[in-house]
Amino acid sequence: MIGGQTLRWRYRAYGLVIDSAMELPELAAARTEGSDAVADVTIAVGRIADNGLPPGDPQTLNWLDHDRVWFLLDGVGQFLIENGRAITIEPVAGCDPVALRVYLLGSGFGALLLQRGYLVLHANSIRIGEHCLLSIGDSGAGKSTLAAAFLARGYDVLADDVVPVDGAGRALPGFPRIKLWQDSATRLGLSTSGLPRVLPELDKFNLPVPAGDAAHPLPVHAVYHLRARPEPGIVLEPIGGMERLQMLTENTYRFHFLQGMAQRARHFSQCRDLAGRVRMVQVTRSTQGFAIDALVDAIVADFEASLP
Repeated sequence: MIGGQTLRWRYRAYGLVIDSAMELPELAAARTEGSDAVADVTIAVGRIADNGLPPGDPQTLNWLDHDRVWFLLDGVGQFLIENGRAITIEPVAGCDPVALRVYLLGSGFGALLLQRGYLVLHANSIRIGEHCLLSIGDSGAGKSTLAAAFLARGYDVLADDVVPVDGAGRALPGFPRIKLWQDSATRLGLSTSGLPRVLPELDKFNLPVPAGDAAHPLPVHAVYHLRARPEPGIVLEPIGGMERLQMLTENTYRFHFLQGMAQRARHFSQCRDLAGRVRMVQVTRSTQGFAIDALVDAIVADFEASLP
């Protein structure tokens, strides 16, 4: 608030025009100027009324109903996400604005995209030709390192961490950044000098991603599940049967949101539909070093060989 006026910023991500009452430096590359389009999403900073809110404990998420999600984070603030169109934030006094934005762009937008009816995966999305691949896997499996390696080779990274997939099996382009640990950046020969940290206490940085050519949703052709093992080498194995459905379910972003939002049945159908239309591959790499160039080569070869 300056001089009694609320400054507003306009951005575009996930195919949505976003009007925000707070600046979002992570979305600088997605900023839009002079657009007359009506905003799809508004982000407000202000008081969240207690009326109708259940009592909440620090670090506790409370679901309200199908169209509203409210959560409280100790030392950060309250977040209210409504109808897939509005996010209201009430920061606590002295809140670190970086932490506020981390939860807004993560859990806040994850809830909003679920409300808008998307299958939202904890994944990275990389464009190859007129299709894209998704990489999924447990924390530490190497998803962000893989995305940064694809970026270094000139591929478009559509989204990092939060990937919504529509009913036609297309991944939407998201926020223009990759969250990369320092050791991964060092392995890739990337300098983190001048890059903002994801959180002040973490040795993890926001690596900006060029806008690229993929401004529209792209069909998902393949999903690669990453894991590591002590044995040497890289092994790619097709995933079949019910394991395909299980992989998508286990890598759904904020899966625990779904029950309170009464979306479990729809989510099952979305996972079943995507599993039935894409190639799914288990990718196992060695924990003895990270042969990232060989990993990219193996995935690209598998992807291109499986195209119709």
